Amino acid sequence: MNLKPTVVVLLLLLCASLGFAQAEPAVSAPAISFPTMLNVPLAPCLPFSANVLSEYTHIQKDESRVVTQAQDKIFRDSVGRTRAEFQTPSASGSQQVENVLIMDPTMQLLIELDPLHKTATVRRSSNIVAESTCAARILAAVQSAQVSAGEIRTQTFPDGSTFATEDLGTKDIEGFTVPGVRHTITRPSGGITIGEDWYSPELQMELIKTLVDAQSQRSLTVQNIQIDEPELTLFQVPPDYTVRDIRTQY
Repeated sequence: MNLKPTVVVLLLLLCASLGFAQAEPAVSAPAISFPTMLNVPLAPCLPFSANVLSEYTHIQKDESRVVTQAQDKIFRDSVGRTRAEFQTPSASGSQQVENVLIMDPTMQLLIELDPLHKTATVRRSSNIVAESTCAARILAAVQSAQVSAGEIRTQTFPDGSTFATEDLGTKDIEGFTVPGVRHTITRPSGGITIGEDWYSPELQMELIKTLVDAQSQRSLTVQNIQIDEPELTLFQVPPDYTVRDIRTQY
């Protein structure tokens, strides 16, 4: 059978397009993200200070575990300024301050402090603004108290993976009534990833966040929450620091 060149070209293009279509991977359930540091929203009218315990456990092939911990500090004042102190273990095993990040929505400033070298970098950003009003936060807190445990919503993806969301109800964390949610991802290979989030509407931030899979366990836990106004100097550059001022808009 003789085929015209045009027909042959069309058949080849059709076969190629089918091959490319078959090569496209099936859509899979999304991964659960986990932050390297806790996000503290620039929310006004509820000042506080707290510690944040960060833990990472690596599960090795022989099932032994290597645990790394860091103890950070966070502050927020009544106008929404925030300060985060990030610490890393020293060679002796004690904690030392590595760097400090200050966000000031009243001046739209991002300030990075290096306590070791006593230097400060100041940047201006129009994106640094207070996030919400007190009334919105109170309404959200009331609504969160109505969350009931037990409801599970499951989404199945073309590759056979599933993403399940389960409401865990509420529990008391550091004196706050906090609703929780659990996300479970199941892969066709049998791998399972489980993440939990306990988010406080009053503080507008997560108080506990965990992520567990076959190779690791991660957690961020807010502890020792003190509801009071931090010192104003915590949100300012110390007078003995060398300042690098690059207040350009970005």
